[in-house]
Amino acid sequence: SGETALENITLSDLSLGLGTATKWAFDTSTSMADPGTGDVRFNNATLASVTQISVSYKSSQSGNPDISDWVAAWDDSTNDAIRGHIMIHEDGTPSNFWTGYINGAITDNSTWLQIPVTHVDSGGSFSASDSMVFGFSRAGDSGAGGFDMLWDADTSDSDSGAGKVWFNNGTLASVSIVYIDDLDSNGVSINALVDTFDDSTTTALRGTLKITKKGTPATYAVYNVNGAVTSASTYSKVAVAHVISNGTFTDGDPAYMEFFRTGNIGIGGLSMAWETTTTDTDQGAGKCWANNGTLSSATVFYMDDVDSNSADVNAFVDTWDDSSNLVVRGTIIVRELASPANFVIFNVTGAVTSASTYSKIAVTHVATGGSMTDGNAMSVEFYKAGNRGPNAGLDMTFDNTTTDSDQGAGKLWLNNGTVASASVVYIDDVDDNSVSINSFVDSFDDSSSSVKGHIQFEKQADPAVFAMFNVTGSVTSASTYSKVACTYVTGAGSFSDGDKISTTFIRGGDKGDTGARGSDAGLDMTFESTTTDTDQGVGKVWFDDGTLASASVMYMDDVDANSASINSYVDSWDDSTNSALRGTVTITQKASAAIFAIYNVTGAVTSASTYSKVAVTYVTGAGSFTDADASTVSFVRTGNAGSLTSVLGDTSPQLGADLDTNSFEILFDDAHGIKDDSGNEQLIFSKTGSATNYLEIGNATADPDITAAGSDSNVGITIAAKGTGVIQVTTTMNPTLTSTGKALVLGF
Repeated sequence: SGETALENITLSDLSLGLGTATKWAFDTSTSMADPGTGDVRFNNATLASVTQISVSYKSSQSGNPDISDWVAAWDDSTNDAIRGHIMIHEDGTPSNFWTGYINGAITDNSTWLQIPVTHVDSGGSFSASDSMVFGFSRAGDSGAGGFDMLWDADTSDSDSGAGKVWFNNGTLASVSIVYIDDLDSNGVSINALVDTFDDSTTTALRGTLKITKKGTPATYAVYNVNGAVTSASTYSKVAVAHVISNGTFTDGDPAYMEFFRTGNIGIGGLSMAWETTTTDTDQGAGKCWANNGTLSSATVFYMDDVDSNSADVNAFVDTWDDSSNLVVRGTIIVRELASPANFVIFNVTGAVTSASTYSKIAVTHVATGGSMTDGNAMSVEFYKAGNRGPNAGLDMTFDNTTTDSDQGAGKLWLNNGTVASASVVYIDDVDDNSVSINSFVDSFDDSSSSVKGHIQFEKQADPAVFAMFNVTGSVTSASTYSKVACTYVTGAGSFSDGDKISTTFIRGGDKGDTGARGSDAGLDMTFESTTTDTDQGVGKVWFDDGTLASASVMYMDDVDANSASINSYVDSWDDSTNSALRGTVTITQKASAAIFAIYNVTGAVTSASTYSKVAVTYVTGAGSFTDADASTVSFVRTGNAGSLTSVLGDTSPQLGADLDTNSFEILFDDAHGIKDDSGNEQLIFSKTGSATNYLEIGNATADPDITAAGSDSNVGITIAAKGTGVIQVTTTMNPTLTSTGKALVLGF
């Protein structure tokens, strides 16, 4: 017979059957590009890590048919998360397989397609050119949800038509009103249901509204209904707040609209009715009220013994002061049921007192919102404060006695009524719980530091009242109590006799070991016992005399023991203009600072090419140096001499006290002398080249004298007038003129 069409079909083709299977040849490349005609490749060589598959637009079957349109349809399911499942195995070797699902849109690149996938299972491995059999199973579309609507791009507050939903803003995140037609897109009335979107008594969040594009679930907008639903005859306006959105809606898009209602506010606390009266008298069954119409000023909150349902609440209210936290025993929240924004919050800060048919609760105002109306239904909630935790330290009782005598079990007292002036803290041998604390208190002075530790005691009911002391002396036992020598540090508030206090002690650390000797100041040098004026080597220091107290020259090498150049520094040791004392140089043995010698630099520093010679004068020292001793040499420069080297340096000198010549003379230049304070000459001196005689002027109780003196045996006095001037001995008395062996010549 003649050849039939079946004769052109291969056995491999027949093995696929008539199902939705096809073939590609495996390409080992992991690059997401065109794998080549009839080929397939993965984006990862590890099968479990494959997330993308690229396939040729033609299969590897006979004739390489173009099957790209079919492959491109593999992502058509509206179930975005799982659009379909792929089963791949090696032809003839099913144990080499990979399965997974398509998790996104397929990209059509004309000659090849890229498929995003998630691995489910795999086994074995694939090799180059393996014939790969693909099976595909499409996932069903996402099911319908909510109302069928049509999205409208209009943002105006007017009816956009039957079955429409639209927003008051084109930007999804900025929408504050969602408009909903009274009919859905199927012509079914939904108005009555939409009107219930604001029915929840949870007014802040009445429900959640979601609009989703049909066929594209990734395009959606979610809003919280946070206000009223307002009817506009043929459509409704829903007040909303944006929560989240994604994608973009296009005018006319079919959409699902879903609404999730928030539950009503649950009943909390006791059901009571507010009473505006502020008097301390029973206001009737189920009433609650305060002692001040201005709630922020209220200090007492009143609760009737029964609630508004006539249930007895007295025993419960009586527990509101049970917490051992004496500062805040609990918190009361009073809220208006219909309008929770009207509320008041109090802390219970004192006792609950029974008044027969009602209770009085000592409170402190915390916060208020809105206002209370007489007779309105209220919810009264109470939250007990946790009990006071165990005190840190010892439970003690403060005693205001200041005497050095036992004040009783558990007592702590001071030696001064003014806490800041106390110098002794007395502590009983047992605490408030009768537990012996004597050995513990005795350890308060165990530290070897000057501050042995810190004692702090604070008022248990008000920790802001406290006092802190340093333990600065011994703890002395007085048989049944201890005396702790202290110094006040800080504190606040005041203590009263009988106050319950918590007492803590923090021990000071022991005095630490003496630290290592610090690095030496000055130059690192090596002592050399040689006394010759020759270079003794790198880093050496030596003197011109083996007896350091007799040395007059100190030799310093041009580099120190670390080979650092010190020449220019040493050369500066004579720079001070105070030539008598240019500075002080000290040499100290590193091993023992008690071995040293101090010199004054009293002359020039002379360079000797590789070392310097420093003229010095011994000052003091101790101990003796040994050849090669590691030493430090330090220098302290004397300041320059002051600019006033003589009175010539001061153009207007003044004395601050009497001038004492200190057994010296005042030297006058020829024809100079003494002037008055106006600059007029009073006494002018003249000199000769070799004067040996002079005048002595002496003071005396009766008669001062002027006497000629000098080395000559006979010395006269010449008194001469100028010109026609006269010499007057006196003008009021008759002078007595005497002569001792000499002629007295008077010229009148």
